[in-house]
Amino acid sequence: MFERIIVTLDGSSSSEAALGPATGLARRLGSAIVLLHVIEARPPKAIHGERHLSSAAEAEAYLAPIVASLEAQGIRASFHVHDAGANEAVGSKGVAKSVAEHQAEFGNDLAVMAAHGKRGPATALSSSLPLKVAAAGGAAVLLVPSSPRGTGGEARGEAPTPRRIVLPLDGRPEHEAAIPAAAALARAFGSSVLLVAVVPRSAAEAGGAGAAFARLAPALSGASLEYAAKGSDDYLAGVAARLEAQGLRAEARVLRGRPAKAIVAACGEGDLLALSTHRRLGLDASLDGCVAFEAARRWGGAMLVVPIPREMETDPRRSSGA
Repeated sequence: MFERIIVTLDGSSSSEAALGPATGLARRLGSAIVLLHVIEARPPKAIHGERHLSSAAEAEAYLAPIVASLEAQGIRASFHVHDAGANEAVGSKGVAKSVAEHQAEFGNDLAVMAAHGKRGPATALSSSLPLKVAAAGGAAVLLVPSSPRGTGGEARGEAPTPRRIVLPLDGRPEHEAAIPAAAALARAFGSSVLLVAVVPRSAAEAGGAGAAFARLAPALSGASLEYAAKGSDDYLAGVAARLEAQGLRAEARVLRGRPAKAIVAACGEGDLLALSTHRRLGLDASLDGCVAFEAARRWGGAMLVVPIPREMETDPRRSSGA
């Protein structure tokens, strides 16, 4: 898994925070790295407070030395500059489409991207490019802070490895989409896996339709949630056993409380949060009660975002899942 890794660079130093994790993974997995820069149809003059690359020649001059540096480290590397035509979508939507298309064209199965902005991955994931890349394509996105926190680190050096990979699950098959990717990263980095399931303490705490149900049948809802907690414990134990059979260190933990808040509370400094997503963005995700979206909004560290295959998708409004 992750035989080819695409790294998106826009010429800014903050975007280069993605190079550390990508280099570490490539070295451990023997992966090839493809550096991609998209020349937008109507590019801004500056990005993240730095001059924006505005021509193919300028982008090539920027990317070529980085490729040479990676090859000097024994990593197979190449670069590609995509010059968006005037008819292509403008802004992050157009860039996301280009990245997804190149993932499919070159066989890249992981995109590594750096979060920008003061709020880090939360803002980047919920409203900007990385989640749009995941939504537009079928490959995973590893989003890292542009600061040294989490799995970020120095831009051109190999980044620190994540201490743990925190993987929320709720028993639904479609939400297991993140398991193979999370296991691959855990194996590559030598990290442990913390499997978490969250069962609200009351149906009202779950929000949405659960609140109305709690008012109608509070005793029944409480008993049902206790039963769900036991079922979640058994389910996570089974997943942990499967991961341990693959030689990974895995721990299972059932939490009680509001799902997104409890998931983030389980994460610590240096952890990586792995999430599956129904490809919904912004307000749509918020209105759907998307737990992954809300957890991503709250969490400020590194994240792995894995899109649920379209053939596995169910209506997320039927669950409190990703």
